[in-house]
Amino acid sequence: MFMKKVFYLVLCLSLVLVSCSKDDVDPRDAYVGSWTANVTGSMNFSFSGATTTFPTVGTANATVAKVGTDKLDIGGLEATLSGSKLIIDPTTETETANGVTSQLTSTYSGTASGGLMVITIKYSGTATSGTNTGVISGTTVNTFTKK
Repeated sequence: MFMKKVFYLVLCLSLVLVSCSKDDVDPRDAYVGSWTANVTGSMNFSFSGATTTFPTVGTANATVAKVGTDKLDIGGLEATLSGSKLIIDPTTETETANGVTSQLTSTYSGTASGGLMVITIKYSGTATSGTNTGVISGTTVNTFTKK
């Protein structure tokens, strides 16, 4: 009788331990590492009645790392991975150079799937010099491929 109780106790303990040893897979792990970023798009500056467009094209290396319990650091930009969606808070920056004060807001939308991430950034803002105010706008598409 004593051996039977010990057997059931060991069986119950092993079931408890097996049910508690859940291996959670962090979906962010698939994106950690080295990536190549290709950037395409343009920025438009409308000032004093004239509009100037600057193309944005380039390639860079980027590193993706986990941050905290739910975010990814994608080349310095923090994103939350929700399924295949990258959620990134908008940012606003103000800068003054050569007598021109610029305020630029960036809004982000992104997706991630396998070895590919795409982040679209839309820019909007103003540039002020004295009593003149101009408009800044543009869009860039950042395509990341895993190395």
